[in-house]
Amino acid sequence: MGKRDDAHDGEVATRRWTPGRRKRFFDGLAQTADVAGSARAAGMSAERACHARRTNAAFATAWRDALAIGYERLETALLGHALTGVDALEVAAADGSDASPRVMAPDQVKVAMAILNRHDAAQRRGPELPRERPAATLAEAEAALTKRLDAVARRRPVIDGDPA
Repeated sequence: MGKRDDAHDGEVATRRWTPGRRKRFFDGLAQTADVAGSARAAGMSAERACHARRTNAAFATAWRDALAIGYERLETALLGHALTGVDALEVAAADGSDASPRVMAPDQVKVAMAILNRHDAAQRRGPELPRERPAATLAEAEAALTKRLDAVARRRPVIDGDPA
């Protein structure tokens, strides 16, 4: 049993985001806007997905784009639900298949509406992409270290009248 690029549903899962896993994750996210379900479908955890989003600008951009599609699909389904007056709403499965759509009960539809409202508010604030910090020069690193050491030395209590 070794590492596999396409670990899925019970197969060995590594901690790496391979191209296949990324595709499954982003396809699922675009279908459902469900981070945890999409991560499971890709053989990864939601925590690893969130970590990748925080630390990898390209992953964060792809996440934002896929999630926008997922929210758009959910919004379209909710609008159709509102126009038809049907009691339950079917949404796609996290793996993107049409074989097993989930049925949302009326109370879940209310939760979905609240989530969409929260998403809309977040969109108005703008994307949260990882900040790229330029590497410090040697002189800047030495200056910062000296400043911190001086601050520690100033806080250090004087013992027996000897400042050292």
